[in-house]
Amino acid sequence: MRRIIYIGLLMLLLTGCNSKTYKTISATEAKNMMNENTIILDVRTPAEYEINHIKDAINIPLDEIDETVASQLKDKKQTILVYCQSGNRSKQASQKLVDLGYTSIYNFGGITNWNYETTSPKKDSTKVLLQQIISSIKIVYLEEVIEGGSNSLFEVVCDGKTCIYGDNKTLPLTEKMIPTGTIKLGSDGAIQSNDLLINGYNCSVSSNETIHCD
Repeated sequence: MRRIIYIGLLMLLLTGCNSKTYKTISATEAKNMMNENTIILDVRTPAEYEINHIKDAINIPLDEIDETVASQLKDKKQTILVYCQSGNRSKQASQKLVDLGYTSIYNFGGITNWNYETTSPKKDSTKVLLQQIISSIKIVYLEEVIEGGSNSLFEVVCDGKTCIYGDNKTLPLTEKMIPTGTIKLGSDGAIQSNDLLINGYNCSVSSNETIHCD
């Protein structure tokens, strides 16, 4: 009987020593672990990554995690925090990395459960572009309203192809700078309407010209 128990314990120990796995943590735990010595790994597609990703994350899609990943993830002992969109791909990617010999892998699920700051190059560039559009509109506003001595509401109507104001005049904007929506400026030059569609984002502009895009 003792011999059977001994063999069972030995097999259990051997199995434990040979097992490879990753750790599953919460988004908050991942946030607390993030520093200059950790890698934040986004395993979604490049298109998903471009739309929105966690600050400082690198993008290696799930289907590209194989033996060649060592060229990008050189230190197999370095802490790697893995996420995807909803949590399914991050599990697969984490196990792949463990199987490739990486020893400090942490899966914290999907970006949908991430309640902290994210970075979107496309969104950020859209905000900059919209700010340039507003600046262009204000230049025309100064010429048409202020210098013309008018106190009337200044309205620019855009349909994604052209922007019209005043007596059917066309606002001089390049093609990529033309949104869809109506922009109104009051007699004081403050923005009065704020719903615009540009670059696939629904954007709002507050009276103090703070821009928000979703």
